[in-house]
Amino acid sequence: MSLSLPAQLLPTPSSEITILQRTDILNINTHFVTTDASIFHKGKRFVTFRATLSRKGQKGAAEERDEEDGVRWNPYCRPRQVVCKVATEPATIKLLINETAMYLLPLRSLQGKYVPLFHGMFEGFMQGKAAACIVMDYCGVPLKVALNRVDRHLLVKVASAAVAIHEAGIIHNDLCERNIVCLDDRPFIIDFETAVPHKCLRAQKVTIGGPEPFPSKFGCDELFWFCSDEMADLWSPGGITYFDRYVPIEHAESAAKLAKQAPEGIPEDLALLGAEMAIRQLAININGYRKKFRARLPMSECV
Repeated sequence: MSLSLPAQLLPTPSSEITILQRTDILNINTHFVTTDASIFHKGKRFVTFRATLSRKGQKGAAEERDEEDGVRWNPYCRPRQVVCKVATEPATIKLLINETAMYLLPLRSLQGKYVPLFHGMFEGFMQGKAAACIVMDYCGVPLKVALNRVDRHLLVKVASAAVAIHEAGIIHNDLCERNIVCLDDRPFIIDFETAVPHKCLRAQKVTIGGPEPFPSKFGCDELFWFCSDEMADLWSPGGITYFDRYVPIEHAESAAKLAKQAPEGIPEDLALLGAEMAIRQLAININGYRKKFRARLPMSECV
């Protein structure tokens, strides 16, 4: 299986067509061609461009079929909009090899739902230099606002994608706005070059708008950070500050109950007064969170 790339888009412009061979699986009977290519992103490590991918010799649009009665869906029945991510340095080629491993094994069942459909890794030489390219479906553009500004509708989908990736056995290691793209009201998580296998020990559900759990009880550092006010801010206050101690919110049902958490040696009347003040502050914090949550932006303003 091989892939033709328009070399004029890459570091040194050229009119030559670059042909790379697929290396993650063997299939000698298929050749892909990219056309209508344009630079999508040019960074320090990779050049990424958007293009139309078609199978050589393809005539017209074949019927697109779902997997039913043993007939597998054919993703190449018609040309597809794809993103090609190209590396020309040994270190960055290794990153693409790692990303390919993530797509082929842990992420295989999530392709097309939470992550892009992956079309393979291709290697060869580009303008006399070793090069590698991975190809995946075009899935839109990154969020243009901070994740803590997006509304509940989109936040539910993004959180579901993040949880699904962890449940598949991967820690992303760069789970942020630039790696969340949206297309037709659907978010996808991308860029798995630094991802590693991971046994997620998350012990609690991710409940949007629910109280923030204690990190030690939640069980997964990356998902906790992603859900916290450092990123998505999808939890309401989960604790209360009481005599310079952080106490779980379940102890704040009443001043009398919270007063039982007072440090040893605090007089009962002072403990009760402190509890009343702390509960009033908690109510202010929760109302502030709800007001901020209602002000989040609809998806049309996020991409």
